[in-house]
Amino acid sequence: MALLGEGKLSEVKIVKVVRSGGFAGLLDTEKLKGRKELLALGREFKLQALQVVVHIDRSLGVRSDIQVPQGTTIRALKDRLCAKDPTGTSKPEAFTLQVAGSNTALPDDSRLSSDTLELELHTS
Repeated sequence: MALLGEGKLSEVKIVKVVRSGGFAGLLDTEKLKGRKELLALGREFKLQALQVVVHIDRSLGVRSDIQVPQGTTIRALKDRLCAKDPTGTSKPEAFTLQVAGSNTALPDDSRLSSDTLELELHTS
C-alpha cells in the first residue's frame, strides 16, 4: 500500500472470478494457497516513475539514465541496460548493480525504490 501511496485498504478489494463470469471478494480468512498473482478491483494502480542513474564507468563519466516504474526489479533494469548496449554483447549475468557508495551487490529480485536511484555497475 505504501508503494502506491495509498493509506486506505478499503479502496481496493482482492477478488476471484466466479462461474457466472463476475467477481466475488475474497474473505479475509481465505488462504492464498501458494497463489502469487491476485485480481484487484476498485482503485487504479499507478506506480510512480523513477529516474535511475547507472554509472557504468564513473572515472570516464559513462552513465545510463533510465526511467522505470517504481518496483521494477534489478534484473529487469539489467535487461534494459543490456538492450541499450550498442555492441549487443552485454549479458545481465556478467555484472552486478550496487547502490552508489556501497560494496554490496543488489540481488536480481530486489525492487527499485527511492533509495536506489543512483547505482554503480560492477563486472564479476
